[in-house]
Amino acid sequence: MPEEEEAGRWRYRRDRTIERPFSEVIWRHESGLLALRPEVQLLYKAKDIRPQDQADFDLVLPTLDAAATDWLAEALRKTAPSCLWLDRLPPLAADGLGAD
Repeated sequence: MPEEEEAGRWRYRRDRTIERPFSEVIWRHESGLLALRPEVQLLYKAKDIRPQDQADFDLVLPTLDAAATDWLAEALRKTAPSCLWLDRLPPLAADGLGAD
């Protein structure tokens, strides 16, 4: 989401206090393809969960490391505290949303 980059940092458009260095939001596949990191994609999908979003969450969750699941849990607690996905994420999140 290049339009959400500001001074080398990505900021979530729905809550500008959720931010990360832009370089940490982009994931590069071994083929060279660039994409948003899965936990960031899931944050966007959590606003209005459709069946395909739920399928993506179910598929991706087991592949996320602890830092990614903590980050997603904290972001969802802040932006979508009633999101059903929170039941499947860690109960306590690390401090990963603000400035590094």
